[in-house]
Amino acid sequence: MGDLGDLLTAGQIVAQSNVDLATHVSNVKAELAFKTADLNELRSQQVQLMAQLTTERASKAQAIARQQAVLGDLERTKTEIVGLIAKLHKQLRAEALAVVGTAFQGPGHVAYGAWAGLFLRAVSAPECRSNLITLVAWQYSEFTQAGWNPLADTLAMLGSTEFNSVGVQNYVSLDQGLQATRYTLVNGAGLGYGAILSELGACADPMSTARAINASMWCRGCAGGAYVVNDIPKVEANYDLYAQL
Repeated sequence: MGDLGDLLTAGQIVAQSNVDLATHVSNVKAELAFKTADLNELRSQQVQLMAQLTTERASKAQAIARQQAVLGDLERTKTEIVGLIAKLHKQLRAEALAVVGTAFQGPGHVAYGAWAGLFLRAVSAPECRSNLITLVAWQYSEFTQAGWNPLADTLAMLGSTEFNSVGVQNYVSLDQGLQATRYTLVNGAGLGYGAILSELGACADPMSTARAINASMWCRGCAGGAYVVNDIPKVEANYDLYAQL
């Protein structure tokens, strides 16, 4: 009887072990099912996010393409206007050129050449032809109508107002605009502005100074990476005309 009892006990243990194993397997299967469902949900979210990202990238690419098209149209229009003025330059009176300058820069301005000379004095740089060419080209590259702010500075001054959404300022006077631009450049060595002032101080070749401007943080990447340098040859070839705008 003892042997039989032992066998029965052993059988019960084995049966219970089988039940426990089956229960464990069932629990593992249930847990695996939950994890699989979670994984499928995450995969679904990933697919949705990737689709959203693709759409956003496409939208961004379209926006950039539209912006480049607009900028391209603007550049062509500027070139056509200046080309027409160049043809009629001798026939145009100073008053007519001033009207064009106002159309380019808005009412709060002086001619590109006049501002260039005043700014060079403000930063104690020589008023040599190379520097004048550079600064006229820089203003023409910005092509802004911000008041008394032909280089589109964003430094806020007493009484100044925002010209656009990126913070370019309308200054209250010619002098305030000159001082704001001077302050920004003098205090922007870490932004590459020291190199600009150094080039101006040495009366460097216009293209050399333009490259310093282009390499700085003033408008990094603007004009497709050709900011200012693209306009130096135009201004250099017809400085007297551009200076009057």
